[in-house]
Formats: sequence, C-alpha cells, structure tokens
Amino acid sequence: MKKFFISAAIVAVAFSVNAQRTEGGVNLVKNCSFDDPGLVQAVPSAWTWEPMSTCNDIETLPDWTLSTGGIWNGGAEVMCDPALDLGDGDTRPDEDYHWLRFYSDTDNMWAAIKATQKITGLEVGKNYKFDFVVCGKPYATVGEGAGSWNQNLTVSVTIAETDGENLGREIKKEELSEIELDWTRRSIEFRASATEIYLQLSMGNDLVNDKHDQAWVGFDCLDMYDPNGVGGAGVEGVVVDENAPVEYFNLQGIRVANPENGVFIRRQGATTTKVAL
Repeated sequence: MKKFFISAAIVAVAFSVNAQRTEGGVNLVKNCSFDDPGLVQAVPSAWTWEPMSTCNDIETLPDWTLSTGGIWNGGAEVMCDPALDLGDGDTRPDEDYHWLRFYSDTDNMWAAIKATQKITGLEVGKNYKFDFVVCGKPYATVGEGAGSWNQNLTVSVTIAETDGENLGREIKKEELSEIELDWTRRSIEFRASATEIYLQLSMGNDLVNDKHDQAWVGFDCLDMYDPNGVGGAGVEGVVVDENAPVEYFNLQGIRVANPENGVFIRRQGATTTKVAL
C-alpha cells in the first residue's frame, strides 16, 4: 500500500475547498465540491425507461437542501464516476470526480430543481465574492413541432436573506446565460447585509408550465470568501486534527475498512480529502 504524505493531503484539501485560490478569506461553503461521503442517492423506482433508469436522484446531500417539486420535475445527482469526470486540470482539478448535476431527461417532465445552503460567518457590510464553475445544456430538444416546449430553461444563482421580515429577500441574483458543455468559471460579488445568508442554485422555470427534454446543468468548486481576508485555502489555512480517527470511503460514499489499490475519500475529524492508495 502506498503511503500518502500529509503535505499531499494538505494540497488536496486546498483544491477541494477552493480550486486555484491562494489569497483571501476562508471558504464559507460547506461540501463545496459535493464529495462528502454522507451522500445518499438512488434511481427512483418509478423511472423505468431510458435515460431516467440510469439517473440517480439525491436522497441526502450533506449541508444542502434539495427541492425538485417531485420526481416528475426532474432530478439532482452527484456525478462520482471517474469515467465521467470533466476535470481539465485548469478550470477544475484533474482528481475532482464529483460534481452536482441538475437534469430533466424526458418530455413528460417540468424542471424546477433547487439546491440551497445556509451560509454563516459573514460580517455585515463586508464585500464577499462567490466563485464557481458551471457547464451544461439548459435547453429543450423535444423535436420538430413541439412549439413552446423548445424554450430555454432558467439557470441562476441567488443569494438571499435568511431571517425576519426580510426572509427570502434577494441580495444578489445572477441569471446564468451562454452555458457551455465545457466547464467555465463564474464569479459574483455582493455586500453582506446579515451574518448569514441563503445560497441557492437552481434550474427551471417556475412561472411557465413548460416541458423540457434532455436539459441539464452542472455545478462545482463553490467558493464564497472575503477577497481581502486572511488565511484562505492555501497550506497555511489548513488545520488537521491529528488525534481524530481516520475513516476511508469509496467514491460512492461506502465505508471501506481496508482501502488499497484505488482512489478513496479519507476523513479525519472535519477534514475530508481524496487520496490514492
């Protein structure tokens, strides 16, 4: 069994937490690369036809709340098969096999898919930056004569208030246009009006009863931080609890007692990394 040195693990944490950023404050997004081993997903029993019979639907995604309005509104899955990896070593790390995919893969579906996380630890009045990468095909392809079915879906990132009379009030909303099949990097800047906010990723159109076929969008490398902060995701910002027990999981999130000859997820305390053994 090959040994994986702590310096390499630190580098893996840096990429997982915050791809390519070496300056600025710490990343406030939890499970930012969708590789937490607590993921639970499966193909719904009602999906008996292709391609839906090959698509997982998330049951549990740590730190995120998923909403699709039911399995007939499409689904969300974490892609974790190395053979389907879209990492290019530039926009996304080569070893990053996990990414979040929203999809609507049949002409009997409407798309209304959302993933939401409450972000804490912000400072009121401070400017923050949210970086992420996105790819996909957010449009319908149901064929000639389909009429209104051939409208584009709306893909967006929303940052909103969490509490009180301003609950749900948008601080910043970015409609994502010109999404390509290759990963592209996007960035949103906003001023914090509270110490915690909602971050929401969405694909769909809640205002129009419009069906979509073969539409999908992928998100990864989510990174919200104070660009003028200290610590960042560099080596100096990583803390490893050396006394915490070490656990290993395969890329499907199943615990492995004796990992060897492959790529695994190593968890020690609050630190999760991908390792090659």
